[in-house]
Amino acid sequence: MDTSETYAKMCDCPEIQGKKERDGMTPKTHDFISDIHYTGSWIKDIGYQESSIWLPRQDQIQDMIGCVAGNHVNIMEQFVKADYFLTLEQKWLAFYMKENHNKVWDGKEWESGK
Repeated sequence: MDTSETYAKMCDCPEIQGKKERDGMTPKTHDFISDIHYTGSWIKDIGYQESSIWLPRQDQIQDMIGCVAGNHVNIMEQFVKADYFLTLEQKWLAFYMKENHNKVWDGKEWESGK
């Protein structure tokens, strides 16, 4: 599970943080969060707080996409081959943001319309 600072920055956007609220994906005790003091901590250890950033797992991102085994494989290949995404969570998140919100990660933030 990616709990890096980069992944936390990628997840700290309305498209992801709002998704959990709109779709009832409230962080559960087995989910990871990041906040200023507890990066990568389990929610069950510190509790979910307003300053917390939900870090969706790979399977949660696939659920957001509506991924079924075999779907999206050809499109996803471009993200798997990309060297600038270091983990599968980063790759799946980039794929989700491109496909669902037409945004790309520039290394610091999500940019629209590329």
